[in-house]
Amino acid sequence: RPLSSFILYGNYLRETDPKIKELSIKEQATVIGQRWKEAGEKMRETFNKKAAELKEEYARRRDEYEQTDEYKEFQKMIKEGGGAKEKRKRGPVKISGYRLFVSENKEPQSGDENDEELAGKNHMARCGVKWSRLSQEARDEYNERAAKMNTSSIAPTDDYSK
Repeated sequence: RPLSSFILYGNYLRETDPKIKELSIKEQATVIGQRWKEAGEKMRETFNKKAAELKEEYARRRDEYEQTDEYKEFQKMIKEGGGAKEKRKRGPVKISGYRLFVSENKEPQSGDENDEELAGKNHMARCGVKWSRLSQEARDEYNERAAKMNTSSIAPTDDYSK
């Protein structure tokens, strides 16, 4: 697809103004947007014309392509349903001891905010730290419960089974 006049202007600024290259992408977008607003009509018209030329060239080349045998074959393949891959079907998700632990510890516990290692972490990071602190016996207990759930008709009820 052809580039818009705004994108062309942004590319021009990146090539000609070394200060813009030093900015982060987010900061570049802000500066370019501000300069585009402040740009005079003459400057904008230059980039609007270039964008219009690119759009015409794109339309011409697209029309040429649509006359080719490759395009006709592609359209036929799409119509017959051969264009897209089928989505892979997943089997049932087996629950692990860790997943069981996470599902049972969804809510932050009182005292978590006072623990330096847990403070400010998201749910999964907190659970990872807590899991690593568990004794081997406690982990084994979760693993055994998970194994029973996987072999019985009890389906995991957490979000991971979707």
